[in-house]
Amino acid sequence: MAALREGRTLRSFAVRTARFEAYCGAHPEYAREAKPLVAANLKAADYRKGEPRRAKTHCVNGHLLAENARFAICKGSNTRQCRICDAARARRGCRRRRNAAVRDQNNDYYKILAMLPANLPEKDAIVSLIFEDLLNGSLQREDVGARLKHYIAAQNGMFPTKYRKFGGRPLVSLDEQLFDDGLMTRGDTITRGLWD
Repeated sequence: MAALREGRTLRSFAVRTARFEAYCGAHPEYAREAKPLVAANLKAADYRKGEPRRAKTHCVNGHLLAENARFAICKGSNTRQCRICDAARARRGCRRRRNAAVRDQNNDYYKILAMLPANLPEKDAIVSLIFEDLLNGSLQREDVGARLKHYIAAQNGMFPTKYRKFGGRPLVSLDEQLFDDGLMTRGDTITRGLWD
């Protein structure tokens, strides 16, 4: 009882609430005096918990709270927040949105790659052509899907896999051997024919 009169809480002298309630149930005269003291001491202890925050003169970043503070309700309790720090957090939020947009553009490579047919050779060259046009402004990101066939046709025109003039026969290597029993290649016949 002496500790309660001094303003201490049950926790400060290691008495659990259940044990205190049991003792008060057995001793009603004690309970009449102790229970109001416990309630008053808890309220005073809660007030003391907020004292360091109420006594703050500057925010974490050193801004004077007397000039820059605003009161807000955060998670059910009143708080003082610095207006300058709030503005800086808002600017960081804008920066995050810009970073997200840049990240989204960096993922364009994989998005464009996924649009191309799986069996298409030299996909990277086509994606490079698309990026060149995106960067110089002749192509918009929204138009990539519609113009994809154009880029594939241009790539096939530059590096055909079949001769169109000769009935669509496949291209052959100049290093290919002409005969099974000889060492002559297609390239040998062309160079000798041209320079002889």
